[in-house]
Amino acid sequence: MRWSLNTVAKGRSAILLIVMLSCWMPTIVAADGRASGATSGNAVLQRYGTKEAMNQNVSAPMTNSAASMQTLDGSTNFNATSNIPSSHQFLQIMIQPIASGDLGTVIVAQDLNTDGSFDHTFALGIPVSGVCANGFISCEPGTWNNCQSYKWQSDDTGQLSFTGVAVTQLGGCYCINSSCGSSLAWTNSSIVLGSLGGGAVGAIHATDASVMISSVSTDITTISYYGQLVKNADSTATNSVTALTSIPTVPQQQAYFANWSLLDADKGAVSLTQSSNPDSMYYQIANSPGVQGNALTRTCSITRNGVVSSVPVASFSSTGSSSLCVDELMFMQIKKINDQHYELKLLDTGPANSGSKPHWNCNDNPGGDGWHLQHTINLPAETGSYQARLTKALYSVSNIHGAGCSAGGSVSMDGVLQGFNTSAVATAPCPVGGAQTAYFDWSYLFEYETDTYQETVSDGCSSYANDSSCRLKSEIVDDVLTYRNFGGTGLNPLPTCRTFTGIVQPMEMCRDWWVKQRAYVCDSERVFDFTSTKDRFGKVVTTSADNTSTLNYTDFRDSGDGAWSTVASTVALPERDTYSECVDACKIKRPKLDVQVGVSGVISDSRSSADSYDIIYLNCVSGQCPTDTGDIIVEACGCLNGFAEAASIMQTMRLAGADNICSSGTKVAP
Repeated sequence: MRWSLNTVAKGRSAILLIVMLSCWMPTIVAADGRASGATSGNAVLQRYGTKEAMNQNVSAPMTNSAASMQTLDGSTNFNATSNIPSSHQFLQIMIQPIASGDLGTVIVAQDLNTDGSFDHTFALGIPVSGVCANGFISCEPGTWNNCQSYKWQSDDTGQLSFTGVAVTQLGGCYCINSSCGSSLAWTNSSIVLGSLGGGAVGAIHATDASVMISSVSTDITTISYYGQLVKNADSTATNSVTALTSIPTVPQQQAYFANWSLLDADKGAVSLTQSSNPDSMYYQIANSPGVQGNALTRTCSITRNGVVSSVPVASFSSTGSSSLCVDELMFMQIKKINDQHYELKLLDTGPANSGSKPHWNCNDNPGGDGWHLQHTINLPAETGSYQARLTKALYSVSNIHGAGCSAGGSVSMDGVLQGFNTSAVATAPCPVGGAQTAYFDWSYLFEYETDTYQETVSDGCSSYANDSSCRLKSEIVDDVLTYRNFGGTGLNPLPTCRTFTGIVQPMEMCRDWWVKQRAYVCDSERVFDFTSTKDRFGKVVTTSADNTSTLNYTDFRDSGDGAWSTVASTVALPERDTYSECVDACKIKRPKLDVQVGVSGVISDSRSSADSYDIIYLNCVSGQCPTDTGDIIVEACGCLNGFAEAASIMQTMRLAGADNICSSGTKVAP
């Protein structure tokens, strides 16, 4: 009772006390638990039982390095100064939206050596029309025209800058200017600041991972990151009270004394801010299943899955026989029209002129380039999801024979190895002068490898989306928050590209989205049957009998097979001390000099005497009232009841604050 009446412990002191108590317990093997409890309680009261002792033994050691903390038995001293060395603001980003919805001004400030002051500050100098997870996009204000993509980067000192990149090197991008909606930047400033700041911090961490973030604070136009360079940590700072006082806090409470209405306004602002912050305690409690009743939060995702299927060997081939008028020589060519279309051609020429006199004596000029078209090869056309690469283009002519021709002549070439649109002459031509008919066998084999991109969508949210009892609470599409707290944010991700690799060459596929992460709140009918618990509780309570040394009761238990039975039980009770129903206390008057100042001046000027009294209730010690010099005992030690007096005082205070002159003109109830 004395502990609870005389000690007011702050949260950190209470936590420390619990830890110390858990680490120190007297080594006593006692048959009577009361003695052990009394020993521990007296030890605690002796060291922490008064406000002076609490200040000396807890508060001072935690805030002043000159004072040492002690264990409960006083045998060990140790340093317990509370400090947070990682309290410097090392990065700040400020934004200013303009009428077009773009960010007209973005200013970045850095404290590179965490000495408490900014030493690198710069403005982007260009409008920001879209924000990404690792950069931003600048376009003509209010439009999505002539856009340039930029990515955050930093040097080895952590100094930030940005550089132009292809949009495919950015991720999680979304538009914020008026071409995509109205006031998107203002409405979603915390999201925009988080994206800009997250990308900037990511660039810093990419070159120096020793920057540790300890806190992040955001207002409508500014985001601030607090932290410290771990590699520059100074052990001497661990005892610095300055480090503790530099922790970012809420606005100074002293401002409320000058303008008390700010307190109510700030209270509303805090609840409004935290109601949209899923990480805040307010949000988590307000949206907890307990508050929502039977509402349950279900998370799911919709994923676009892409895969490349490769075929290492596909082919076109054919064989046959044919003839051609020649005068001594026959040439071969594989002409490439494009990657999918090829023509297999033959050319007859005059005697030993290496093709300079085509169709000598044959008079069968086919027109065009003068070559006889024998076969056409058309490979499957490439698409955005299909590509092929030719690995062999073999064309062969063999067994050239006929009157005036040498038997067994042949010619063969592979366009991939020997080159397309080049020519090769057949061996063992037809040397007899004049036109002759050459007969021959032919064959071709075109081999190629292919990549085919295939895509499926895994929808794990369809059951919730089709359930009328479920509502979409939030949605993140490719790292862009598009839905929050049951309402759309107006932000939408820009199309992004992913690279898939097969055996031909990398394939870049661009889509409006790749992953959607959703949270639904669903109403569920959860029925709990407490009938058996109620029956058992009622049985135990109604049959309990206190026999001083034992407690006898009848239990009602389930045997496990659905059958219930009663079981008589007994619990041994420890010896109990007698105790008073109230605290032994006394009432005293303690004189004081009342010289307070009010609106009309010093109070004593309107009184006949400045003498006054404080009425105090004290706990009696061994039946004696612990008075000080000058105290007047009003009521001696006993079981006091001051309810009537307290009720009278409260009624007097209520009436004193009432409108005694009916300022509104309407009589009110007393």
